[in-house]
Amino acid sequence: MADFIQEEPHQPSFPLDLARHRFAIYGGIAVILGPVTLWFLRRLLPGQPILLPLRSINFVPLLIALVLLMISWLARLLRIWCLIQPSADSIAPKDFIKSYLAGAFISHVTPSAAGGYPFFLLLLHQQGIPAGKSLAVSLIDSVNTGLTIGSLLAIGTLLLHIHVSTTDNWLAAAVIGIMFLSIPALTLLVFAGKISQAASRLSRKHPDPSNRIALLAARAAGEIQRFESAVSTFWRHHRQLLFANLLFNLIYWVSFLSITPMLLRAVGGRAPWPIMVGSHIATQFAQYLIPTPGAAGGVEVTMAFLIRNLMSHEQLMTFLALWRIYTYYISLLGTSLTIPWALGVLRKNQ
Repeated sequence: MADFIQEEPHQPSFPLDLARHRFAIYGGIAVILGPVTLWFLRRLLPGQPILLPLRSINFVPLLIALVLLMISWLARLLRIWCLIQPSADSIAPKDFIKSYLAGAFISHVTPSAAGGYPFFLLLLHQQGIPAGKSLAVSLIDSVNTGLTIGSLLAIGTLLLHIHVSTTDNWLAAAVIGIMFLSIPALTLLVFAGKISQAASRLSRKHPDPSNRIALLAARAAGEIQRFESAVSTFWRHHRQLLFANLLFNLIYWVSFLSITPMLLRAVGGRAPWPIMVGSHIATQFAQYLIPTPGAAGGVEVTMAFLIRNLMSHEQLMTFLALWRIYTYYISLLGTSLTIPWALGVLRKNQ
């Protein structure tokens, strides 16, 4: 019996080790799918150059795009940190950063680019932040994200006088994506109290503590009450943090989406800035419907479909390669460095 008790703490390491190998496999698939997709697109137009020569690429926009990428990542971290602060007594800023980056890596390697944010919330939970509070942060950020992107679309389509004919490829997809992102989150935030009451009633209907339904209902009711309390606390006492999140959301999306038209300039392409930004927004939402790891492969095809008439074939291929390097591969490589730490946190808490 003593030997069994000594060995038991080591049992949870197996699924974590398996997860590490699975992440590596998914990452490898995601890395391979991008170049394979470019090769496939190249095969559609045989006899034409696949990439521009280096002398035809303008490296000044590439440098500007790199600066924009760094600004976007800083704003991306700050927009979540400012909401986590009221509940972050148990987590150091560096651990928060590593948790968020680990979640970003999971998004890069899981099907449809999903799974990263739940993984991030799990890491926060393992470090002492209740699930209800982190869920409130997630939903508030989702609403502000939808508000920010919706405002950018409104500016692009109204103030800049973009003709409707030029938005046929991406405007409808972008609007649907914003609604899909914002409406469920806003509904949960508005009706948090009613959801809490429903969970409490379900818990009272099954008072037997040995009943599994009662146990789950009680846990759900507790987390939903924390969620409701967090939402109420933000609105009553931390409105400045809500505004800060909205501001950082704006900085993030403006800088991140501006990378796309800068890369277009690098390959010598010419297209209205809002069209390139709108195509990126539509592609950003389309990736959630693409079932490959990190939506790799399908994202390149989607962007190619949206902008195929705006540049020559070799410009398009070069642009797609640069675009994926800036918006995917750099992040994939950098965030992967946090996975050993993240798995260590999960193993320690198990």
